[in-house]
Amino acid sequence: MPKSIYILGLLLYFLKCCHGRAPVFDCKVSVRPCPSNQRYDMNGERFDENTNTSDIIYTLQASDSDPGDTVAYEIAVTTALESGFVDGYYWFNVERSTGDVNFLESPNYEAENQFMITWRLLDGSLTPTIASNIKVYLNDINDEPPVFEEVLYTFYLPEDSTDGVVVDKVSATDRDSGANGEIKYSLSPDSEGLNVFEMLEDGTLIVNDSTSLDYETTVDYALEAIATDLGTPSLSANPPARIRVLIEDVNDVPPEFKHLPYSVEIPENQPEETSVITIDAIDGDKGVQDKNSILYTLINDISGHFGINNTSGDIYITRPIDKENMTGNSYTLDVQATEEITGQTNTAEVLVTILDENDNLPVFNPTNVTYNLDENTPRALIYLDMTVSDADDTGNNKFSFTLEGGNGTFKLNKPGMEYTSETTVVLVAVELLDFEAGATSISVKVIATEAQNKSRQSFGDVVIQIIDLNDNYPEFANETYQAYIPEDAVAGAHVITIVATDKDALTKYITYGIIGTGLDNTCFNVFEHTGMVTVSGECEFDIEEGKSSYFFTYQAKDDGGLASTVLLEISLTDVNDNHPVHVSTTPESPTIPESQNGQFKKTHVAIIQFTDADNDENTNGRVEYSMNGSSIFRINETTGRIYQTEDADFETKKSYEFLVIAEDKGTPSLSSNISITIEVEDVNDNAPIFINSTYEGEVNETAGNGEFILTVIATDADSLQNQQIDYAWLSSGDGISKFSVDQINGNVIKNGELDWDKGPTEYNLTVIAKDRGEPPLNGTCIVRIKVLDTNDEAPVLKEEVVDIREDANVSEIVTVIKANDSDTNSKLEYGILLVEAFNDLGAQVKDYHNDHFKLENSTGELMLTHALDQEVVQEYQLTVQVEDLNSITGPQKDSATIKINVLDVPDEQPKFREKDDPPVIERVAIVEDVEGERHNDSCITNVSLASDKDENDPIFYFIVDGNEECVFHLENSTGCVTVVKSVNRETAANYTLIVKASNNMYYKNGQKCPAEESSGARILEATDPVFDPETDPTLIQVAIQIVDVNDNPPVFSPDVYTAGASSTYNYGTSIIQLVAKDEDVGVNAEMEYEIVEEAYYIDDVRQETIKKYFAVDKKTGWITLSSIFNSEDEGYFELDVIVVGTGNLIDKASVSIYLMNPSIHQVKVVFVKASDVVYNEREEFTKLLLEGTNYVINIDETKVHLDEYDVPDTTRTDMRIHGVNATINSVIESRQLIRAIDEAYTIYADLKNTFRVMQVVKAVPDPDPVFDTLNALQWFFFTLSLLLIFILSLWAIAFVFWRSSLQRKLRVANAEIYRKPKDIHKEKLPNTNLYQQEGSNPLYKTGLIEKNNRVHAEADKSSVDETWKNSDEGIDTLKTNEVEDAKNDNSYKDLAIILNDYDQSVGIDNPGNDIKVHDNKDAEDLEVTDV
Repeated sequence: MPKSIYILGLLLYFLKCCHGRAPVFDCKVSVRPCPSNQRYDMNGERFDENTNTSDIIYTLQASDSDPGDTVAYEIAVTTALESGFVDGYYWFNVERSTGDVNFLESPNYEAENQFMITWRLLDGSLTPTIASNIKVYLNDINDEPPVFEEVLYTFYLPEDSTDGVVVDKVSATDRDSGANGEIKYSLSPDSEGLNVFEMLEDGTLIVNDSTSLDYETTVDYALEAIATDLGTPSLSANPPARIRVLIEDVNDVPPEFKHLPYSVEIPENQPEETSVITIDAIDGDKGVQDKNSILYTLINDISGHFGINNTSGDIYITRPIDKENMTGNSYTLDVQATEEITGQTNTAEVLVTILDENDNLPVFNPTNVTYNLDENTPRALIYLDMTVSDADDTGNNKFSFTLEGGNGTFKLNKPGMEYTSETTVVLVAVELLDFEAGATSISVKVIATEAQNKSRQSFGDVVIQIIDLNDNYPEFANETYQAYIPEDAVAGAHVITIVATDKDALTKYITYGIIGTGLDNTCFNVFEHTGMVTVSGECEFDIEEGKSSYFFTYQAKDDGGLASTVLLEISLTDVNDNHPVHVSTTPESPTIPESQNGQFKKTHVAIIQFTDADNDENTNGRVEYSMNGSSIFRINETTGRIYQTEDADFETKKSYEFLVIAEDKGTPSLSSNISITIEVEDVNDNAPIFINSTYEGEVNETAGNGEFILTVIATDADSLQNQQIDYAWLSSGDGISKFSVDQINGNVIKNGELDWDKGPTEYNLTVIAKDRGEPPLNGTCIVRIKVLDTNDEAPVLKEEVVDIREDANVSEIVTVIKANDSDTNSKLEYGILLVEAFNDLGAQVKDYHNDHFKLENSTGELMLTHALDQEVVQEYQLTVQVEDLNSITGPQKDSATIKINVLDVPDEQPKFREKDDPPVIERVAIVEDVEGERHNDSCITNVSLASDKDENDPIFYFIVDGNEECVFHLENSTGCVTVVKSVNRETAANYTLIVKASNNMYYKNGQKCPAEESSGARILEATDPVFDPETDPTLIQVAIQIVDVNDNPPVFSPDVYTAGASSTYNYGTSIIQLVAKDEDVGVNAEMEYEIVEEAYYIDDVRQETIKKYFAVDKKTGWITLSSIFNSEDEGYFELDVIVVGTGNLIDKASVSIYLMNPSIHQVKVVFVKASDVVYNEREEFTKLLLEGTNYVINIDETKVHLDEYDVPDTTRTDMRIHGVNATINSVIESRQLIRAIDEAYTIYADLKNTFRVMQVVKAVPDPDPVFDTLNALQWFFFTLSLLLIFILSLWAIAFVFWRSSLQRKLRVANAEIYRKPKDIHKEKLPNTNLYQQEGSNPLYKTGLIEKNNRVHAEADKSSVDETWKNSDEGIDTLKTNEVEDAKNDNSYKDLAIILNDYDQSVGIDNPGNDIKVHDNKDAEDLEVTDV
């Protein structure tokens, strides 16, 4: 029998057996036996706090002996035992008729957990009867999870922390009690750095692995803390606490090189100090606030070509590099960066590649070469021992040859060919060369020209030596030769040298001789190798004997045996053997006068005569004259006459001495000479000349007559009497009478009385110097004599009367005593000889006046040293003396009496108010000056408001404070205040003057202005008293307000603006705010903004627009968007904006607004600074970026940074910007701007340190590029996949509906368990007979009962039979199906009726009991139970 049917039978049996018993007290939920008495207490009963409000916790039942009375149940009062709160119906509810007690609201242990319920009974009389008290206790259920006190914890940890160091602690609370409220902490397995940190159970976070702490690797860790209570089941905090551990950098990392690797290419031959590359290293500790300065050194530059600036890291050239002298193409340098404080170092390798420059010409080796070539050699190649190479690298070493010279005799072997390696020069001989034709050697120039630069050439010189062959006879220059020898020629005398030439250079020598025989051949010798013919000495020559000529055959033979001959004639000549002889000089001692201007040119001076004994018929007896050693004389070569050709100056040269030479015309010529002296006679042609044009001297006015002053000196270049000089004054006058000049020596002396005081103090005289020549000549000079003052005058003092108030301050200057002294070098000293004091009766006061005054001996200042009392002394008489200390005539003194009257001072000072009255403030308003116009002299106010109880005492007014700029003037006696300088409200809007009233017209503490320097007032010093009108009634405060005039226009600052706009902006979006300022105030400062022109440009070409896109707020200056852009719009707008102030004062500004796309153009900059700080620094930031990138930077947005959890981080700020290339008026892409910022090395330090920029990225990240890169085939498979997914989804939905249908059929089959065993016919249930057994699966049609397959099939076939529908089995089955339908429809009431009908149908008689249905949500089927 099935288990469920058995249980159902037992329950029905129990209900039937117990029905009809007498009512008794029933307590369904009580865990203790129910009491049987009427009155009872249930104390300490406990219920879980999660008890449902529908659960009956008690059932109160009472009986009444009165027949027909019913008992009603009611709660009288409920008391919360812990809080004492009393309420009748707050926590519990009692069903009035049944006594069922349940919770009115869900109980909460954490709110109240102990209750006392007092309930009462009511019978038919409605008289309440207190029945009992019930105590209810709640059991704490672990229903409250822990809650962290903070959602996000931020901890800071130095990176050098060791293991076990406590980072910080987290804390959570749990409202539960006991173990349910105890919390233990741990880290989530998903936390970053789980191996680095450990969390103790008490929430303390400690370092677990300090080796992993490295600021340079990880700046912060994101941890997740879990708080779990100890309840069952345990609960955890949700959400968990996020912990952010920020690692604080410490100085433990060596310097870090930026922009590695370092590699640079530089041309060779760079000059010294040329920058190669700048090495940039930073402190490796990125988070340390106090950064180390980095020092740079080179540690392996063995080349010696490089140096480094140890502070900037700039590597530079120390000596030029020649690539051709390098062993490779590059240098590898090691740069060491050292932190200045910590000494930590790091090295970086720098590869410097040297680029070849075309700095080497092709080089000939050697540059000169000689090649020997036999004459008559046929056409041949000439390989010269000469190579050419270019030391430059490939590309710069290509060259070609050309040939210059040689007259076309030679040419290059391969003209026009280009070479790159060492090449031998090869020439070609074009034609046969004949040595005798003059081609003994041919010079050609080989030119190597660079292919890259035709102007760069080098040259090689080639000499082709033509080798001679002996194919030519010796040749004489003449066909015959004739020689002459004197008749007295001696042996060895040279006669003639005859040589022949041989065109053959191969011929080494030629031999000469006389051929033939005869007696005459013995008279002469021929030198075999030189061809020189000499007299042999074997013959005597004599013309008179009749033989004057000799004839010979002369032969020349080369060393190859080839000979030639020529005729030689030798003739005899007469011999010249007598010298010329001097006969006379007329006159014997010649003289000439000195001359000027060519007066004596060509003047006859003398005649010289020589004779020659040789025969006059030929040249041997003819004499010619010449001179040697004279510059101004000439001689006639035939007559011997000497004459003068230039002026002679006696003062230059007094005589001339020279040689006269007489030479005959014989061969060889013979000569004689004689020395001649000509004297120059002097002429008076030079005037005296003074050494100085002006002479200056000094003489004391008291010097005696004859006192030497100075000497004048003149010189004369003439001689004798022409040279003698006499001195005298040139003219007469007063000065001449006081001085004299010596006629002979030129001494000037004092000769009269001088008085400096009467004058003159200087004399200017003229001296003439005259020589004694005929006619006499003269010269002049100026003599300036200065008369020196002598201290010979006595100083003079005058008597003086001085008034002084008795309240004069000690150290006050009473007067300044001045003596007159006409001397310029006087030194005066003052002193007091006698002080006398007198009272008002004229009587002298004794023993009172000794030290009341002090006289400064050098300046004459008389100072008061003690306070005065007019009642005691009314007058002082001081006898004052002055002495000239520089007097040279003895003591020079004078004295005078100084009378000092002491003036009485009243006892009462003038006051503006009584002491207890409030301070007086005089208020006045004046209009500021327009364009600097000065106010007139009228009073702006009058402060003569003081009163003095001393009626006759005058009152004077002084400005003592507030007039430092001397803008105002106060007339001391009248109190009139005037404006003396222009006032400008924009410079000073208010002035506050403090005015002092005093009886003392010399009051010293008044502020002094330049115009008042003589008034006795002076400028306020730092040590002067502070004047306070609050406490001093002698002071008044004058408050002067400057009234504004509309004299300033509004001014834009700046006057050029740039901004950006996007198609993503909505209507009314604020673009940029223009700011103008007006220095005026009030209505004068009111202004309005207006756009006067809006121009739209694309590619700098203005476009026509229909609508206006921008508007400006007239008051705030905010430019807003008035029309929406399309995403395709591009270009920029130029706005001309004016600001109009009061009085139509205008300023202009230009605004450039560029259209940009945030996803393309915007860049996000993240600052480690608060947003307000970043906003205040925005202008400096954009200026820095402009400096580094040359792009105009526009700020689009500034806001608080959101972290990875989208939690605002107020310590960081996000700024969105875009850049504009102002040159082409175009917005640049974000990647280009980021790259420009990255490459702006000069601003890197400021970005990092000053502005603390943490990140520069695209504002809108690039989209996932997957779909952008799909090709056609990939798109096909992607679409096919989506189609398959759609089909599978449809199949799954159909599958679910099919499964639900089959489940329904299965549940109907299970319903047959409620039938009687005898009525169960499994095969008769429609559509279910195949899958009714346990283990069957109607979804997959598996697990079928094989033995009943046939029966089931037949039953399926017959289940639609109409007869079966009307049978008992059919009715039962239909009812069971209705149960299932009711369950699906949640129609529990109908279900109960159906089941009651079913009870009757199965024969269960159960009057008065209902069937209840409970829905077990965890089971698929309804459970039908009998309660």
